Amino acid sequence: CDDVREGGSGVGAKYLVEKLGVVVMPTLLIVKDKKASHQLRGFDELGGTDEFSANDLAYVLGGHGALTRRDDEERAPRFEEGSAGGV
Repeated sequence: CDDVREGGSGVGAKYLVEKLGVVVMPTLLIVKDKKASHQLRGFDELGGTDEFSANDLAYVLGGHGALTRRDDEERAPRFEEGSAGGV
């Protein structure tokens, strides 16, 4: 992102905020076929905390089609029931 703190104009950040609706940091944007299909805003879908494993994140991303889950993967981590909805 073209960040003003690093000598950029901030244009990239402005685009993200205005066009993609990124208002909470961190936000992970899942893009499929050149369209935003889902946003993970903050840590709500990861249990409301920043104390999650890479496997937890992979599971959530898999639930939104960003990754392919293996058949042998365990059922969701502790936070699956409280996950929030779409874009």
